[in-house]
Amino acid sequence: MKIFFIFSVIFIQSSSVEAFMPDYLPVNQAVSRNNAIENYFMLGFTASEILSFLLDVHGVRLSLRQLRRILKNRGCTRRGQSTDMSIIVGAVEEELRGSGSIIGYRSMHQRLTTAYQLIVTTNVVRHVL
Repeated sequence: MKIFFIFSVIFIQSSSVEAFMPDYLPVNQAVSRNNAIENYFMLGFTASEILSFLLDVHGVRLSLRQLRRILKNRGCTRRGQSTDMSIIVGAVEEELRGSGSIIGYRSMHQRLTTAYQLIVTTNVVRHVL
């Protein structure tokens, strides 16, 4: 019973990466390593998630230090940058006119960062709402 459980967990983990991978992720093998890292970063994934995607999807093994160095060289930082407030307010107003009228500030923050690729904090989104 214990062996079956371990096998099923390993099988589920290895097969679930490709079976449930969202369409918007840069899964194409022709994408260069640095471009894939930048795309994952722009989608809002954390460093550990990016490392997991690189290993599972692209077969690229990096250390956390190397990933951070690549992100720094490509100018990918989340701290100290933000999108212009008028653009944020416009995107929030557009979402409130549609299906975003019933979601909270955390979901709105996630939608702004993924759909609009805006750099905004949850606190700013909360104040705008």
